[in-house]
This record gives sequence, C-alpha cells and structure tokens, in this order.
Amino acid sequence: MKLKKLLKRAVTTADWKSVDETCISLPVMDTASTNEAIKDGLNDKFALFKNTLQNFFPNLGSVTGVAYYQ
Repeated sequence: MKLKKLLKRAVTTADWKSVDETCISLPVMDTASTNEAIKDGLNDKFALFKNTLQNFFPNLGSVTGVAYYQ
C-alpha cells in the first residue's frame, strides 16, 4: 500500500470508544474493598487455588493472577 492510502485510513484518538472494563490483581489483599473479585467470590476461589498449588509445589514462592471484568 502506498503511504497516501495509509494516511487516509489513519484513525485519530477522537475515533476511540471508551471501554467499560476493570483489571484486578489477585489475590486482593484489602478484603474490606468492594471490587468485583470480592463481590463475586473470585478472590476466595483464587485463595483456595493458590493454597492447593502451594501445597502441591512446596518450593513455590508466590502465586498471582489477573482478572478482567466487563
């Protein structure tokens, strides 16, 4: 493609649309917070998974995760 064609198809930031999503790191240390991972029980499920994994691999230092909510 020629440069002129590419420039005509360029998108500006004015064309962007907002995205309604949240990214949460697991485990959530502040269990008094009201984020989605606490509300739907994901943090508790992740804690159980983390404990099971660390029992199976005793030399494992840390287990973390990321959750996306839309």
